[in-house]
Amino acid sequence: MIELGTPGAGPAPAAAPGPRRLSPGSRAAAAVLAVAAALLLLAAAAPPDAGPVRRVATVPFDDQYAYSSDGELLYVPTAGALSAYRLADGRRRWSVALGASGVRWDAPAGVLLGRAPGGAATVALDPATGAELWELPGTVAGTRAGTVLLTEGDAGQARVARARTGELLWSGPVARTDTLALAGPGLLAVLAQDGAATVRRLDGPTGEPPVRGRVERRFGAVDPLGSAETLTIGGRLHLVDSDAYGTTVAAYRLDTLERLWRVQDPAQRTLHDCGPVLCLAGGGSLDGLDPATGERRWVNDAWAGVLAATGGLLAVQNDDRVLPHLGQVDAATGRTVADLGDGTFAWGTPDLLVRQDRADPRDTVVVRVAGGRATPAGTLDGTVREACEGAGAYLVCPTVDDVLAVWRVTAGR
Repeated sequence: MIELGTPGAGPAPAAAPGPRRLSPGSRAAAAVLAVAAALLLLAAAAPPDAGPVRRVATVPFDDQYAYSSDGELLYVPTAGALSAYRLADGRRRWSVALGASGVRWDAPAGVLLGRAPGGAATVALDPATGAELWELPGTVAGTRAGTVLLTEGDAGQARVARARTGELLWSGPVARTDTLALAGPGLLAVLAQDGAATVRRLDGPTGEPPVRGRVERRFGAVDPLGSAETLTIGGRLHLVDSDAYGTTVAAYRLDTLERLWRVQDPAQRTLHDCGPVLCLAGGGSLDGLDPATGERRWVNDAWAGVLAATGGLLAVQNDDRVLPHLGQVDAATGRTVADLGDGTFAWGTPDLLVRQDRADPRDTVVVRVAGGRATPAGTLDGTVREACEGAGAYLVCPTVDDVLAVWRVTAGR
């Protein structure tokens, strides 16, 4: 990596003439000129008023790797390195060697997780300095409540460690077809393809036996078109089995693995925590399920995907993947609160969306969403080619110039 030094000094200035006494009138005139010159210098130094949306930084970017941010620094991987830049001005804070992969910011633990050089292990870094905190074999399969789940597919091993310190809480053999999930603070669920299930308490007394039971799987053998995911909320483990023929969602008690309810759907669906309901998304509609019983409380056919849930409102989109139509839905009732038109929500900031400027397609408009109303916040001076990410008071967007552009969005924040 090439560091740019300070340019060398020019030739020494000629000797200044000796001091000259000024008459009172001359001193007054000089004072006026000095004040005027100072005002001109201040005006030249002050940044132009670019409105509520102002570009503050431009950072090199390789779109093969996923970047991340904590609201103060922007962490950008490249081939073999990870660099941290200040969001406020784009200045590089530090740079370290890292394996060729994206980077994950784990807020609860306050660490960065990425691939170690060589790619076979995970490394945790201090976000302030880039210093290595620990290194363990495996790749990140999930994080929760300050813990990280690491899996080694080839070796058939899994580990759970504290994300900040690397302290090992559990390790053991797993099958390639097992579904593993951090099921809550200090809990690991392992669901085998044949239905055998185990829930281990990682922070309990040494030797505490795990909870064992069985869960119903949609497919008994490995299905190349299928997938299995879990969602844990309020002491319940939700298993979502999906394949080309439909989706099955079942809820189990974590402490006993007793099944509480089961729902089947002929379409491929995904399950999301939407506050007062569980959202079943995809398949041409958005459905709100009662978390206690699995019964449908509401169905909204206008929307099919849920992107975020905040303050009782859901940021939603329709089924059109090319030109998604966005809206807001009341989580409790399923009622459409706002139809926001085209665009994409900023990841991590569902109160901001971006869309192409209809007057000048080379620019992108930022729209602020509040109370079901969309208000233009400003224009980005550049063409955004992918979804933007909200990072505190900033908006980070990949542009067609193959850079990450950072804008400060000040209005209403």
